[in-house]
Amino acid sequence: MMFGKRVVLFLLLVIITATASAQYTEEDGGIETNAGYLRYIYFGAGAAHQYMYDEAISPIYHSNIVGFKPEIGLLKASSSYFQELTLSASSINLKHNKEKLINQKVKTQRASADYRFMINLPMDRRYLKFHAGGMLSAMFAYKDAPHLLDAAKVYEYAVSLGLTARVTTELTLWDKTTFFSWDVSMPFLTNSSRPYYLNRVENSDPDNKPGKDFFDNATTGSFGKYFRLNSKLALMYRLDNGNGVMLRYMWDYSRFNTFNKAYFAEHSLTLSFMFNF
Repeated sequence: MMFGKRVVLFLLLVIITATASAQYTEEDGGIETNAGYLRYIYFGAGAAHQYMYDEAISPIYHSNIVGFKPEIGLLKASSSYFQELTLSASSINLKHNKEKLINQKVKTQRASADYRFMINLPMDRRYLKFHAGGMLSAMFAYKDAPHLLDAAKVYEYAVSLGLTARVTTELTLWDKTTFFSWDVSMPFLTNSSRPYYLNRVENSDPDNKPGKDFFDNATTGSFGKYFRLNSKLALMYRLDNGNGVMLRYMWDYSRFNTFNKAYFAEHSLTLSFMFNF
């Protein structure tokens, strides 16, 4: 039943994208506002393969496939700059195949927000355009290992300031100018928090305050505390009415190194419908 609803939503977005009309400028690849920039809002969904290693839970790698990962974003560009805000979330039970007799699943929920602002570099080639700038990102994750009772309810967050770069080229696909881009980002300053020791829930302790240990463990540092590498390949196909469709592959890797170590990696493929406004 849920799969059927997703198919209906997918077809509805296709119809809306194909029929919504607006003033289109071929030269600039979309609708140009009076202020001289292009602006898109996009909605997408896709599948992802996640990997996790967390010493606060288990010395074993866990992984699984996210069948439905939603994404929403806002993109704005001009001849001199490019900026994008992306929001995404996922919920999944990660598992492992080491112990066949023990069914150990880790419930994970993640939410992230990435804002990137880049300026056009004066080094454009005939078919290539280069941008570079900064990124502000935020991530929050909750992990629960039921087989450890209350010993491993892990909360973590990271708010980062980093650097980002982007390369864009134009292709002709089905007689239309299509944009193919690759961008990469990484933080250089991060405020983050991880549990001190298995983040035990001690409900019998009257001095235990919800969230106290979590925020008391917050630290600010550079690559030694938290590292993230985010890379995206995107193909944007423009429609006749100025809207577009974007297919994007993302590889996201992050590492915590505080009281205990944690690693996370994700491969995702997302299809988004873009609306000029």
